[in-house]
Amino acid sequence: MLYWLSDADRATVMNNLFDPATGAGISFLRQPIGASDFVADKDYSFDDVPAGQTDYSLSHFSIAHDEAKILPFAAAGEETQPGDPDRRQPVEPRRRG
Repeated sequence: MLYWLSDADRATVMNNLFDPATGAGISFLRQPIGASDFVADKDYSFDDVPAGQTDYSLSHFSIAHDEAKILPFAAAGEETQPGDPDRRQPVEPRRRG
């Protein structure tokens, strides 16, 4: 959702969240990458195909959505909190039983 903000407003939000001196100093954030129910626009996955179709060969696989709308903000958070370890991992479905 941050991509809807102006550059100046986005920078303010990132500073308020991550800057240890003038903001909240958040050093750990769970950022869903790939299919997520926390999107403001249309749901997506890394291999979207029309309803009723399959893509077992993953020929439509693409991370373009996350490259444009997710990863730049993860990088900006890291720039605001230099030295913190990079903790990226895919979200897995919760196992029951």
